[in-house]
Amino acid sequence: MAHCAVQLKAAEDDKVYCLAKFLKIDPVHAFGYMVRLWIIPWAYQKYDGKLRKSPSFIARECGWSGQPETFISALVDSRLLDEDGDQYTVHDWTEHQGTLVKKLSYDQQRKQEERALAKMALKGEAPKEFGPDEERERRLLQLLDELGCPNDSLTQRKWVQGWLKSAGYAKAEAAIHNSPDKTVVGIHKMIFPNGNGTTKKLFADVKDLKDASK
Repeated sequence: MAHCAVQLKAAEDDKVYCLAKFLKIDPVHAFGYMVRLWIIPWAYQKYDGKLRKSPSFIARECGWSGQPETFISALVDSRLLDEDGDQYTVHDWTEHQGTLVKKLSYDQQRKQEERALAKMALKGEAPKEFGPDEERERRLLQLLDELGCPNDSLTQRKWVQGWLKSAGYAKAEAAIHNSPDKTVVGIHKMIFPNGNGTTKKLFADVKDLKDASK
């Protein structure tokens, strides 16, 4: 089933009101058309937000029953859709869907690794051994990188080790995905909203690492 990322504030975007004005419809309906536009690339696995230049196809997928050219013109004029040579691109695709695309990429890579390990096991081959903590640490660091968490690798590792020790893998992974603040400090606050005994020590350890690397 196709899905997309939608923030509540998107309903108040000026582009929605522009689309409503151009099509002479209620803004609520315009918002629905915008969301259905975002869903099209997901439905057809076009994770770069690009669509074939077919007004009738896009209008049909969005549920528009009027003239396709009128609908496309309104989308372009509202800056919800960009003309890109012989195709269209959903405007600001990376801004709206980039995090979900990165998560999908991470999940696909993880599944590929699991399938590869399963094949190796069937052949009797031994994969590289990771201890439980090392493997979890590696996966969390990879997830931070996939989601574009801004930080240097040295301090990231120290944060991840603290999360694994004090909260566990499942809670740390959920916080990385769900935290609106994609920094290690923001993710840490989601894991420990009321603080915890290791918070001050983590900040101190990270500061020491930064000082030592100067």
